[in-house]
Amino acid sequence: MLPANVWMLSLLASLWCLQSLLGLTGSISLWRRILAFVFLCVFVSLAVYYWPTVITMEKLATHAALPCGLLWLLMVLTLFVSRRKASRKTQFGLLCMLMIFTAMGNFGVSNAVQFSLEIPYADIDPLEQGEFDTVIVLGGGVGPTPTGQSQLEHSGDRVMMAARLYLQGKTKRLVTTGQNIPELSIDSVHLCERTSQIWQDLGIPPEDITQVLGRNTAEEMEELAKLIDEWRSKRVGIITSAWHMERTIRLARSHGLEFVPIPTNFMAHTPDWKSVSIIPHHVAVYDFSTAFREYLARLVRR
Repeated sequence: MLPANVWMLSLLASLWCLQSLLGLTGSISLWRRILAFVFLCVFVSLAVYYWPTVITMEKLATHAALPCGLLWLLMVLTLFVSRRKASRKTQFGLLCMLMIFTAMGNFGVSNAVQFSLEIPYADIDPLEQGEFDTVIVLGGGVGPTPTGQSQLEHSGDRVMMAARLYLQGKTKRLVTTGQNIPELSIDSVHLCERTSQIWQDLGIPPEDITQVLGRNTAEEMEELAKLIDEWRSKRVGIITSAWHMERTIRLARSHGLEFVPIPTNFMAHTPDWKSVSIIPHHVAVYDFSTAFREYLARLVRR
């Protein structure tokens, strides 16, 4: 996608220069018209040189046809149209919004932000951490099917990692946390109950599973702290998404709890900048928002 991005930027820059050259932004001096013509020739040459293949054009068109892509194109169009009547401050504001949205929806940027959260735990192999007396799984990663059955969702690796540790004999007890918030969920079954159901379907006895409520990470830690006497002098591991682990450990320690981190559900990866498109994508926006929420929680100490 890197040559395609150069092509797209060159195309947009060519249109910008052409708009200036035709005087659509008002009266401009001769030397500025000459400068605009020179830049127009340069950008048109780059656009021709980096003209993408048919398959690349199809991918770019698909990105542009998605909601984030359409919004991005609308912002670009608004920026062009605003050159005729809008003030410089308005144009600058539109440009800033366009650049921020472009960055938020860029896989390279979202991956870098995610990686900054996950890097402290990147070298931990969950299956090579020895044996645990208890393994805790923070709520999330499960949800209902249309028929009401439980299924794994986006962070489902948390649930499966705990099951793998149990079935491999690396722990004899599992703890699952999480409850639904009625105002935000129509599911009447709590997260911990759905996780327990999936584990039992995999053959884990219900007597080896403990359910703990909590509407968010802070409340889950408050509930887990009530069991602190059971865990003294025992090795307890805690499973959550790698990008969520720093907040988990911090909140646990604030309640006097010491857990061994077992990170799962890594989202960051080594970026292939050739595959990164300048057109924002909803998945990148979601990844960026997930990481931003963790930094926001760190800021307010939650």
